Amino acid sequence: MIRRLSIAVWLLSYLVVTSALAKDKPKPYEKSFDLKVLGRSIGQVIVSFEDRIHPGKTTVDVTASLASPSGSVFPAGVSPYPLPLLPGIGIAVPGITLPVYITIKTAVGFRGPAKVGLHLEVLEYNPSIPLRLFVSDGTLGSLFKDITAYQGPGSMYTSGYRDAFSEFVIALDGRSLADVINSKFGDVDSYLSTNGILIDPDRYQDLHDRLQQAIQSYQQDDVQGALSGLEQFISSVRSAIASNEMPATFNDPLNSDPNVAGGLIMRAETTVFSLGLLK
Repeated sequence: MIRRLSIAVWLLSYLVVTSALAKDKPKPYEKSFDLKVLGRSIGQVIVSFEDRIHPGKTTVDVTASLASPSGSVFPAGVSPYPLPLLPGIGIAVPGITLPVYITIKTAVGFRGPAKVGLHLEVLEYNPSIPLRLFVSDGTLGSLFKDITAYQGPGSMYTSGYRDAFSEFVIALDGRSLADVINSKFGDVDSYLSTNGILIDPDRYQDLHDRLQQAIQSYQQDDVQGALSGLEQFISSVRSAIASNEMPATFNDPLNSDPNVAGGLIMRAETTVFSLGLLK
């Protein structure tokens, strides 16, 4: 009888632990949307979540326009890139080229960063042309920012991380690479400082030290050291997510703060991308 009771207690303990581990395990989710402009498919946008905490509807609106539908603006030296939407017919009928703005809204609740991938079948990747994935908050006067974390060969494929969703566009970045990198490092530093009060003090100090080490390495022309520092910074943010040491969710009724972890990873990953162009 005692042995049976012991087995029953063991089984109950096992089920409780297994259930807790399953609950804490990240739940990735991905969905692809066709991009149609003027009745023609020009590619796909892929929205993915590393850890979806509750389901919800995601919508994608596509607008071909000379200007941002929301009235967002570009930094000096950056301009929206016109995509070849319809081919011309001889010399009599010219083709149509316009920038394409993609507005993504979601009710999905997620933890950490989300990723937006853009595959454009109407555009061939050319590493000599600095086309980047930009995003704005989608409000009047909000500034577009480069969030590019990856670009691939063949048909144009680019992706970036995001802490929330809004308006995306492919833009031509005419700024010098040094200006871009300095701007991105400054953005990570500013975002970390602004949200420092929301982060566990020990974790904040660790992140601050790793970021300063990366900045110092870059200033000393040690690109590999800067990349290593940022990778350690990103790893520290991910550890903070697992340890609940900073706000890390979006569309979460239990969190009234910004998705700080997602914002830090987004900014650090795009800085890593720009630094990689120096190698």
